[in-house]
Amino acid sequence: MFSNIRLRRPAWLRRRMLLGALVASMFPQPSFSIDMKDPFYGTGGISGSGGTNGTYVNSSGIIVSGSAPRYDHDPVTLQLMGWLIEGASTNMFIRSGDFSNAAWTKTGLTATLGENAPDNSSNGAVLEITDITTEPSVSQTRNNAVRTIVSCFIKAGGASPSTFATVKLATVATTNVEVLIAVNLADGTFDSSGTYHTVDVRQWRNGWWRVSLCVDAQAGQVSNTMHVRPGYLTGYTVGQTCLVWGGQCEETSSGFVSSATSYIPTTTATVNRTSDTLVAVNSGGVANDSSITLMAEFAIGTVSSGNIRAVLHLSDGTGINMTRIIVQTTGVSCVSVTSGGISQASINGAAMTLRQFTKVCARLMTNNMSMYENGALVGSDLAGTVPGVTNSLRLGTSSGGGNNPLNGWIREVKCYRSPIPEGAAKNITA
Repeated sequence: MFSNIRLRRPAWLRRRMLLGALVASMFPQPSFSIDMKDPFYGTGGISGSGGTNGTYVNSSGIIVSGSAPRYDHDPVTLQLMGWLIEGASTNMFIRSGDFSNAAWTKTGLTATLGENAPDNSSNGAVLEITDITTEPSVSQTRNNAVRTIVSCFIKAGGASPSTFATVKLATVATTNVEVLIAVNLADGTFDSSGTYHTVDVRQWRNGWWRVSLCVDAQAGQVSNTMHVRPGYLTGYTVGQTCLVWGGQCEETSSGFVSSATSYIPTTTATVNRTSDTLVAVNSGGVANDSSITLMAEFAIGTVSSGNIRAVLHLSDGTGINMTRIIVQTTGVSCVSVTSGGISQASINGAAMTLRQFTKVCARLMTNNMSMYENGALVGSDLAGTVPGVTNSLRLGTSSGGGNNPLNGWIREVKCYRSPIPEGAAKNITA
């Protein structure tokens, strides 16, 4: 007798269910989400390896030793930068943290340990010019025939602080080349002499500046020597002083970077830092066969040298089927989809700027692929197939580990098993 009775849900419950469905459609929930800026989500779910012999900047702005995952910070603002992900590199200079050591040649100046260094556990060397009959400097030489990146930390200090400190890279080749960079120790601006590939001057804590100088390989190149001294380019006087610490020489024949990577401390021998590898734990299956949404907030930390850099990489491990957010060889952000070894979409965004974060969302389904960046639609591709790949999601490198390194930071990642609404794509990148 009760077979035809239908129980009607209360009006308040129906309204709540409709509201819940509406909210779910407007604000879909990701299948995988980590936001390092939000303590509610935390930083779990990431498996890291590599980065051996690496360093990062802790929350107090101090350089400390650590391997992947390296939680890096801005050395001045102490802002959380995110996971620092870099390719392998070697510091070819020995005694990197002690310019008073005999490994560093002194000409026309003295080098004595002085003020606290950026690692808060050693001291920078005070350079004081004593003789100008020859060009004064503290220097170290590497025999090589490839593009070279030298870097060091400099600071005003000593008994008679110079307004400028000069870093010079001298190349012995068929035609010898010298490039000089004079850095204003008050504001980090610089003047130069000679042709360089890149220069980067980054502010550090307690008045330190990190200077990176890259010079291209020369015909018949035999060696490169980094020189550091107080004074402006070729102008210097007896008694001028400055501080120096953290010398580094990186050699790049393959060209992943054209500016210094994070500091690699050395003592009696050169030291290699291995590649960082980060994988999203239990992220297998974040993709459907025909649709997915990926989002990342990231920044580059080095100048590119014409290589693709991976941000988020989802593939079958063969390179035939890939869904990626990358930085193009031209230095622009990009959403890239490859299926069956054939490019299905390549949508380019804005040019990347050193240490400036961007948010990119790849909203992908068959014959409808879109890229959003910083709250706006960048472009779409309305023809193509999204490959169905379910391997774990890699952060900052491509499959295989260590390949196409970002050489920068990632601090937010979201994955959805379907293309989220356009408004949501704009919201999560705003």
